[in-house]
Amino acid sequence: MTDTQSGWQYLDYTNISVTAGEPFAITCEASRARPPVVLQWVTTKGLSAVHHNQSDVIQDGSYISRRTLIITPSRNDHGKILSCITSHPEQQKNIRRSISLNVHVLPASVLLFPTGGNQSQSIVIYVQEDSPTSITCKSIGSFPATELSFWLIVDAFERTPIIANVSRLPVDVTISIPCDMFEGAETNITCKTLNGYPAPLIHWYVGSRNLTDNSSLESSLNAANRYDAASTLTFIPTRFDHMKRLLCQAVQPTITSTVVSVKNSMVLNISNFPSATTISFQQQTLPVIGEDFTIECSYSPSSYPRSVQWRHEDIQVASESCTSTSSCTTTIPNPTKYKLMGDDRSTSLTIINLTAVDNGRYACDFLNKSGLWSADETIQVLSPVPPSRVFVSDTQSVWQYSNNANISVTSGEPYNIICGANRARPAVVLEWLIPEDVTVVHQDQSDDIRDGSYISRKTLTVTPSREDHGKILICIASHPELQKNIRRSVSLNVHVLPTSVLLFPTGGNESQSTVLYVQEDSLTSITCKSIGSFPATELSFWFIVDAFKSTPILANVSRLPVDVTICIPGDMFEGAETNITCRALIGYPAPLIHWYIGSRKLTDNSSLESSLNAADRYDAESILTIIPTRFDHRKRLLCQAVQPNITSTVVSVNKSMVLNISSQQRGAMSVMKQ
Repeated sequence: MTDTQSGWQYLDYTNISVTAGEPFAITCEASRARPPVVLQWVTTKGLSAVHHNQSDVIQDGSYISRRTLIITPSRNDHGKILSCITSHPEQQKNIRRSISLNVHVLPASVLLFPTGGNQSQSIVIYVQEDSPTSITCKSIGSFPATELSFWLIVDAFERTPIIANVSRLPVDVTISIPCDMFEGAETNITCKTLNGYPAPLIHWYVGSRNLTDNSSLESSLNAANRYDAASTLTFIPTRFDHMKRLLCQAVQPTITSTVVSVKNSMVLNISNFPSATTISFQQQTLPVIGEDFTIECSYSPSSYPRSVQWRHEDIQVASESCTSTSSCTTTIPNPTKYKLMGDDRSTSLTIINLTAVDNGRYACDFLNKSGLWSADETIQVLSPVPPSRVFVSDTQSVWQYSNNANISVTSGEPYNIICGANRARPAVVLEWLIPEDVTVVHQDQSDDIRDGSYISRKTLTVTPSREDHGKILICIASHPELQKNIRRSVSLNVHVLPTSVLLFPTGGNESQSTVLYVQEDSLTSITCKSIGSFPATELSFWFIVDAFKSTPILANVSRLPVDVTICIPGDMFEGAETNITCRALIGYPAPLIHWYIGSRKLTDNSSLESSLNAADRYDAESILTIIPTRFDHRKRLLCQAVQPNITSTVVSVNKSMVLNISSQQRGAMSVMKQ
């Protein structure tokens, strides 16, 4: 386990210092596994926590898995335990890692006043020259006790510490237990305190029972001239101590304030006296016919010897008996139907290839020398259902695109595209197919349970280049209930921003000067030139009156059409006359439209109409009349919108499609647009 603030890796049951009211991110990580480990955080009731989704990154042929928990602790969360549980098919038992919260509370206020005087927040203290003055510094509301020191401020650049023997509570109190606690077995428990003055006393309690006489105490002076103290309690627990609170109290009798001690406590878990056993479903899966399904029986605390038995409608299907953590015997009468895994606090039963016969009540029986505990749950196996919808959208607009739609993206800028599938059981498997040389990052698929089915999403982050214009991205959705996979595709419409924009006298030097010299009452021709954009940039002139006002200057600027589309009214049949329409929008002046099949030019067989739109640009429409032959099948039909008076290297915008010519033998064929 690590935290994002320091990046440190913590040992098991380490104390992590956090500040009350401030968010703190803790990450559970598992490295070099195949397949990825499943990570799950277990938090204490009442703790404010936000669970993030697990990430699985491929590195050197294996997975690095991480799951982050963001907590916002309160003072009442001090000493609470957070546990991360890892499960993997190759582990005989789940691995559990835990940390304890050491919650710090900042002072509500700090007061400086004459000892015995009014405890106000005044910043002025009156003293008499050459006479001793006792001044008290008081911190209110912090936990643990604030470390106080006095400094004499000489000026804004210099201050001098005032050395004083200030009585103070220890900064921190920690309790450590070397191993699990067993009924009747002697256990040494250590309590340590740091930076007290003078050396503190340490008292021990279990519930209201004072056990200080059963402890030892040692103190040492540290480098800060403060005392560190360690006390060891020798303790033989009984079953009656189970779930009672163990308290370590560091006392500073020389302190005259109302707070004279610092405490830390923990709840005792005495093995061989377990609490009630619980059984729970895995949160990430649904019981679907044909799928594997896992239920988990958890018990606390761990104890040995013990045995766990699983029953389906009172028929034993699996059992496990353990004399220690490393010595367990598993019995599964039908190993092709059931699989058993567990750790020292839980056992999970996996039902392989669910069928309707697997409906019914499942019971978990937990037995140790203290008694028998049982819990049960009823499973209703669900029928598989194909997805109701498969779609492509983006995180920027959240639009759902129609199949084969164009998505406008900017060259060099990352863009997130999502493939989604709704209301399926089991979860749909989503896969992106990407052309070569397109820079993409594949995100892990997410499968969320909602109303008894799965909502699946798989995100692709694409960073396109100019060369990726027109390339097609395809998402394939596969599911056991689909006769064939569903494909949804989008085409990249890559926009390239201009590398520069120049404004200069027509025919003059094309420099990047910001000054143009013109003559009053004389016509001046000014050229605005955009370099390096794709498609052609729409240019307009504006006269800047001042910082708050600008006026557009109307000018007839030549430009290519924004979009070219081809429309066929229906299937195309060999020998049957067909009218195909090509539209080009927002060009200036009115563009020309040419037609080609392969290298054969067919423009003479077409008509052309243009109209001025509301933006004072031209929309053009051309209709090609064609009688296709079987030799035209699978050839490329090209519509080319040409702007001959544009002086840049790009003088046309094209749209093409592959012809599918139907005949009696082949039947109807679909049209593939590109």
